[in-house]
Amino acid sequence: MPAQVAEYKGRRISVSVYGPHGGGAYTGSFVITETKRDEDVDYLYTPIWDAPAHSEGDAFGVLLKVARAVIDGTSDGTRTGNG
Repeated sequence: MPAQVAEYKGRRISVSVYGPHGGGAYTGSFVITETKRDEDVDYLYTPIWDAPAHSEGDAFGVLLKVARAVIDGTSDGTRTGNG
């Protein structure tokens, strides 16, 4: 399970990609970590994929985009198409 970590607006985003699955598609999940009252709080998201990602790189890019949209308040993180 390849993973990538990024920082965005003071929060850490950890992205994990799984696959390829049947048909060659990749899926994944991400965790947004923020610090509240000197403690790290993790929020896990495993979105439904509206369109398949056919490479690890594409999957990382999609998940990172959705994670940033969650932080920006424009997505709830439940689907890859609403990021």
